[in-house]
Amino acid sequence: MNNNIDRVFHDGELELQKLTNESQIAMRNGRVIKTEIITGAISFINQLTYVFVSSLDEQGNIWVSMLLGEKGFLHAGKSEIIINQEKVLSSFGDVFWKNVRQNRRMASICIELASRRRIRVNGSFNFEMSTLEVEEAYPNCPKYIQRRIFQIGNKLETKEVVEHKALSDRHNQMIKSSDTCFVGSGSDALGLDVSHRGGKAGFIDIIDKHTIQIPDYRGNSMYNTLGNFYSDSGAAILLLDFESNRVLQLTGNANVELNLKKDRDKSGGTNRYWTFSISKIIESRLTYEINWEYLDASPHNI
Repeated sequence: MNNNIDRVFHDGELELQKLTNESQIAMRNGRVIKTEIITGAISFINQLTYVFVSSLDEQGNIWVSMLLGEKGFLHAGKSEIIINQEKVLSSFGDVFWKNVRQNRRMASICIELASRRRIRVNGSFNFEMSTLEVEEAYPNCPKYIQRRIFQIGNKLETKEVVEHKALSDRHNQMIKSSDTCFVGSGSDALGLDVSHRGGKAGFIDIIDKHTIQIPDYRGNSMYNTLGNFYSDSGAAILLLDFESNRVLQLTGNANVELNLKKDRDKSGGTNRYWTFSISKIIESRLTYEINWEYLDASPHNI
């Protein structure tokens, strides 16, 4: 276990913890951050059929992707997660595969929506071995996760991939109905990260065709995502339409607002928001039909 707080957190995270008067809580919670995957999480990761990952393109833009596979497509040990490409069911045309060929930085959130379990595993990707080499791993609490189970159906013939520079009416409708998204961030000090964000449908505000705004609820006080934004504004979002299996991957920049008092406060009293300026959108569909069954909402939703 690494007890040196300066090595667990980078300057952006430390500054956010200080500004919110949560440094002591963060120090205690930071003890869960390890340099390897704990034994109890290995079997959890190995039975997953999807994982969300972040990567960097040639221009330094962050992207979040969903990797889908047969059970066993992830094989974890204490220091690595191997991705069995023969069992991958998502498209190899996704930006992730191109990105990790030229930049080894990678992050993942191994999550099971049905049980609300999740663990973040970050590090570097060895493309030849198709392996995420672990540099940090730690669990997150189950807050704000909507429970869903799913079954994988038939392979879809459609391989539609369209790039956009701005949000369309269809995108706006998808955002307004979303209760879940995945967020990519990063810092020069500790690399990439990917996290989950959830809330009641409509928790994401659309400001204009290039800008959305997301509240920051009370969490673990470590400010991994917002701390990254504070030191490096590069950001990414993945939105998944659970009805149509349409995917939106957005890249751009994030600006943190620590005391934004809105007429209709959606932050649960934190007054914290982050504004995401979109530079590019990739719209696609999953390669397999997935039937998602909604179970219930998080009792912690604002």
